[in-house]
Amino acid sequence: MKTLAAAVSLFVATTAANATVISADLGPSTVVVEGPHYVAAQTTPIGLDGVPLAGQNISFDIAFINGHFIRAFTRTTNLFIDLRIPLNSVVPYSEDFAGQFPAGSGYFLDQNGNPIGPASGLSLYFDALNFFLSDIQLVSSLAPNTPRPLDIYGFHFDFAVPSVPGAEFVEDQMSFPSVVIFSGREFGIGPDIPRDIVPESGDTLALLSIGVVGLLVGKQVRRACLNALG
Repeated sequence: MKTLAAAVSLFVATTAANATVISADLGPSTVVVEGPHYVAAQTTPIGLDGVPLAGQNISFDIAFINGHFIRAFTRTTNLFIDLRIPLNSVVPYSEDFAGQFPAGSGYFLDQNGNPIGPASGLSLYFDALNFFLSDIQLVSSLAPNTPRPLDIYGFHFDFAVPSVPGAEFVEDQMSFPSVVIFSGREFGIGPDIPRDIVPESGDTLALLSIGVVGLLVGKQVRRACLNALG
């Protein structure tokens, strides 16, 4: 079942530590069971419009509002967060931008804004449209050995921005929206969801298979989300 958060409300605030907080409404409660396994939400601008990709560090949080949260069930596997931020599409694409790049670290947040487990690496992918860099994707995941069931209320990014001369972030709500995507197998959007869903007999092989192919289909998932949002 593909679930698209129809109503997304985001705002930007500054904390005492000068960290940007982006608050997001995930939409109605649901359990994401059938493929493709993702929830996508278009965001409002997050304050990066016109900022160059110049090797700086940027820290910000995504925090869920209106009582919503993500529940990782015992059966949930490979829970990913994928944040897409558009670029100004003036830098020609080349093989130098192919593949996966380290881009800092991040961690999921509990109800009190505290880290859930240790920080995980952020992976960055460049995407292209008409042979020019069109956006970046920042991807991280919940550690497989994190105890579950588990309720997640946000994510903290410590983003190490790459240096790409000429490239700038673009935030245009109508033409170049940012998108946040959560993907995985059998996770929930609370509050009105089961307390837990446990693996059934014969799930082990299926879960291993999902782990192997998960990253391979990431780009297709992002494309499908953008098409659905458009």
